Amino acid sequence: KVTDDISVLDFGAKGDGVASDAPAFWLGIFFAQKTKSKRLIIPDGYTFDLGGNEIDAGGVTLVFNGSIVKNAKFTGLGMKIDAGRIQIFGENITLFHRFVSFYASETGHAYPEWFGYKANNENYDVVDYIEKLIGFFESIQLGNGIHHTKRFNLKIEGTLCGIDENTTLIQWQPQYDNIYVFCLGVYNGTFNDRDYYKPTIKNLSIHTQSSVRRKGLSAIVVGACSRPTISGFKISQQYNNLVFDRSDLEQFVVDRSSTPANVGINFIGDSELICIENGMILSDIPIKISNFIDFVQGSDLTFDAREFGIACIYYTASAVNSQNINFIGSISCNQGLYGIYTEDSSTSWNAMLNNIFNGVRVEQLNGTILNQGGKVEAKSIRIGSCSRFANPSFRNMICAGSGAAFEIVGSQRGSVVFENISLTREYSIPVPYTFSVGFWEVPNPDFKVYL
Repeated sequence: KVTDDISVLDFGAKGDGVASDAPAFWLGIFFAQKTKSKRLIIPDGYTFDLGGNEIDAGGVTLVFNGSIVKNAKFTGLGMKIDAGRIQIFGENITLFHRFVSFYASETGHAYPEWFGYKANNENYDVVDYIEKLIGFFESIQLGNGIHHTKRFNLKIEGTLCGIDENTTLIQWQPQYDNIYVFCLGVYNGTFNDRDYYKPTIKNLSIHTQSSVRRKGLSAIVVGACSRPTISGFKISQQYNNLVFDRSDLEQFVVDRSSTPANVGINFIGDSELICIENGMILSDIPIKISNFIDFVQGSDLTFDAREFGIACIYYTASAVNSQNINFIGSISCNQGLYGIYTEDSSTSWNAMLNNIFNGVRVEQLNGTILNQGGKVEAKSIRIGSCSRFANPSFRNMICAGSGAAFEIVGSQRGSVVFENISLTREYSIPVPYTFSVGFWEVPNPDFKVYL
């Protein structure tokens, strides 16, 4: 029999869920490898028990029309699966690679439903099912609906995506402080640890919920990797047990510790060539740069730090030397105490090299928080002290409301550029100054601010 419609039933498979159908699969795969189509039909209405055997389907497309296979270890370079968003795998199914290569899917995506996952059901933790596919398929797609999880610290390889950020929702219920949901690349990794699989998260929402106060959470971590992308997304950590209150923010003004704050996207690892676009983040700190990174392109983004959040874009002292950071075009920073904030780093040299903020709006900052001098603390931009600034620029910005002010704490050398800045002050709030610059009193200072 030579036909494109080769079925495992043609080779003696029973599909009764009891007898081992492994010999029929081996023969069917071997035969399909010799045909032009290289497709093997697994017909609807059967359960095929493969007896715990290894099934090497290299170079063959397994076409699932509604049946389930169980008790098998699938291997094979170039294996492809043709199946929709239905269950195709039963118990004791594992995927295995002998080579560093993704398996393929006829639709371009693998689905958690292949392992029996069901959306809108708290009894199914979506991360358990993502974990079965991750690293084996280049793209894992979640369908519309609510996808529940209590899991954390999962590394993404390839792409994790939804149908649309308005209809594909991951509802995260963290059980501990100081954890994250997903990591692109190697957490806290160095240059030598970089992952080059171009990890991506797109077209989905992550909403965090908790019945108790949780601190130090990150929805997405960007670790050591090259060319990560986060696009078409929403991140929300806005419920009472997940946001700073007044006392938290007042404590930050005293000790300058951002550790308890919850973060939308946290850069913890040496990453490069990063794209963040078309997204919204509601969190104590929407964007936190915690480690050195190189080349970020951010556009079409809305950040909201909520009433008592810290800042929309936050640099730690160890990340001030990050270079080629570009937030350009349609960037809206709302609420919190600062729009853009960098920690003091008096030893940093060439800080903020080629960091450009162009087309950014900062507004609605919290003008009720006072510093230790009894003055309003809110500022549109607060740049901490460092040894030398490598010409960061702030251009074409609109800064409005109670915190329409700028502060550069101080420097010895270098320069900072402000150009075409519009400020609309809320005059009922007694902001102590519009612009403040500190110049280090050292031999031969050479620090310039261009307005």
